[in-house]
Amino acid sequence: SRAIRSFDLSSDGKKVVFRSGHENTFRPIVKLFTVTSEGGLPEQMPMERGILCSFSPDAGKLVYNRRGNEEYYWKRYKGGQYTDIWQYDFTSGAFTALTDYVGKNAYPMWIGNRMYFVSDRAKNGIANLFTYDFATKKVEQITDFADFDVQQPSTDGKTIAFVRAGQL
Repeated sequence: SRAIRSFDLSSDGKKVVFRSGHENTFRPIVKLFTVTSEGGLPEQMPMERGILCSFSPDAGKLVYNRRGNEEYYWKRYKGGQYTDIWQYDFTSGAFTALTDYVGKNAYPMWIGNRMYFVSDRAKNGIANLFTYDFATKKVEQITDFADFDVQQPSTDGKTIAFVRAGQL
């Protein structure tokens, strides 16, 4: 259930998952790829593009950012490259949009039966940690910082660590 950054291992530990825009030379479209730990040619994951992802505990599903940049420094950005979060089901091949907020929805982290992510949807516009319950589809704010954004969170499947105001 670890979140994929620039590269990481798949949930079964047999493949390296990484993101790359190597297929495009003009305005790269970043996609998620896998390669076995022994090497070989990369294989594109089923989604047409992606920047960050996190597997369900059973590895049957995946939450991912379909577009955008996980960290951008335009506060309250609402343009065409805002980050949104989708779910992919490896069994059915179904794609489902999980966020409908136009703004930052980044760093999806699947922990248990919830997804944790960073969003600037709070009334003050500061990026905080939120959770999405897969059963109820309810989004709740977890942190309530009013001055500095939550940035670059990561999880081991139990605990979330993040940067805020230049400190871990």
